Amino acid sequence: MINIKKLANILNADVILLSIRDKKANYIDNCSNDYDKDAVNLLTENVNLLTNHAYHSLNYNSGHILTVRVTVEKIICFSFNYNEYSSLNNELLMLHSLSNLKVTAQLIYTLYTNDSAPNDEVLITRFTDKIHIDKKNYMPFDPAFFLR
Repeated sequence: MINIKKLANILNADVILLSIRDKKANYIDNCSNDYDKDAVNLLTENVNLLTNHAYHSLNYNSGHILTVRVTVEKIICFSFNYNEYSSLNNELLMLHSLSNLKVTAQLIYTLYTNDSAPNDEVLITRFTDKIHIDKKNYMPFDPAFFLR
């Protein structure tokens, strides 16, 4: 879990461990603001949605949560709060996290299990309408494109 915490710190995310059976979420690092409570409620209310695929990205007004089902009973979640992003540096981190969802999810899986990660696509769900969007054509962000 130490390496997962380090990755979350690099990506400016909070780590949540979600128990599927108990429908309980625990922050790996203690967080107590209102945003965090909203994220936990979002996860616990929709745990059934998260159990049918290896990787999900849950998008909503305040941010997004990347979920990775690491065992039959556990899901690791990286919670990204858009309200905290104010500087250009943080906006670039946000853009990076959104453009590398699959790679980040596979890295989380591998760090937790020490096994090869599934090559599944990330299912993106917008919680305003709960529409699933299957991300088929994964194209990594290339900043050189804008420097031409």
